[in-house]
Amino acid sequence: MSKKINLKIITHENEVFNEDVDAVYSKGVDGEFGICPGIFRS
Repeated sequence: MSKKINLKIITHENEVFNEDVDAVYSKGVDGEFGICPGIFRS
């Protein structure tokens, strides 16, 4: 069984997305980044 992340995207008006996902990828100030369950850096 793979771990999942619950991703919620909420605007000022309503919640537009609420599902469990395998990973999240996005653009940041310093480039693209990903978030995966069970992986972290302290």
